[in-house]
Amino acid sequence: MADNGRILGQVDPPDATDTLLYSVPSGKRAVISTVFACNRNAAARTVRLRAARANESTVSVKQYIYFGVNVPANDTIALTAGLTLMAGESIYVYRSAADVNFSAFGVEIDA
Repeated sequence: MADNGRILGQVDPPDATDTLLYSVPSGKRAVISTVFACNRNAAARTVRLRAARANESTVSVKQYIYFGVNVPANDTIALTAGLTLMAGESIYVYRSAADVNFSAFGVEIDA
């Protein structure tokens, strides 16, 4: 059966807080093609994206893939990384201030 791309996660996180966007379910693996950060505010914002292994419960600087990326006012950016994750691994997002939401697109595959 063909693997179809889909929305893997969407979140409008609290300000200045690392927030779970997507965690790979048991028995699956995933390829996250793109994470979009949509700034709905009239001021620029910064965002972060990090990936964590299943056994990494605390934030570590080694996990960051994007850090302090500018999202212009009333604009959307695409963070394209082609991340491959195994069951229990997760991606987290962060916004510097209000009005930035995130959407992750990719494919879940039976492990």
